[in-house]
Amino acid sequence: VDLLASEVSREVRMLEAQQVCDAASSFSRLSYNEGGFLQSLSQRFIATLEDFLPRQLSVTLYSLVSGGVRERSLSTAVAPQIIRDFVGFREKDMALCLWSFSKLMHRHAPLFEKIQDGLSRSPPGALRPQDLSMILWSFAHA
Repeated sequence: VDLLASEVSREVRMLEAQQVCDAASSFSRLSYNEGGFLQSLSQRFIATLEDFLPRQLSVTLYSLVSGGVRERSLSTAVAPQIIRDFVGFREKDMALCLWSFSKLMHRHAPLFEKIQDGLSRSPPGALRPQDLSMILWSFAHA
């Protein structure tokens, strides 16, 4: 794992959105954050945020936060992007983003209001049980 992380770190400035997403997801699942590895991915994520599709953004954010990244700059950078691209986010994407913001202890009021409004317009049954539980937890803990 160290060798793979070393290669990714060496090329981090060249990584595209999907590659950042895949690396964050994989290394987070491996509980690997030696030497601030996930923080360096977080910096690349923030620097290239406009290149991320909604699904990539939500998975990357969730993976970084799950892996232990707790930098407020992460949520501060991501919130306006989510609001801007809101229409492209599915319910699962919203659940991952809300959970991440709650873990970061950052209740970004405009974002939470936008998601709450969007969810209120969702058809009945659009939320899967796990997404509903993440969203409820997020609103309770943010």
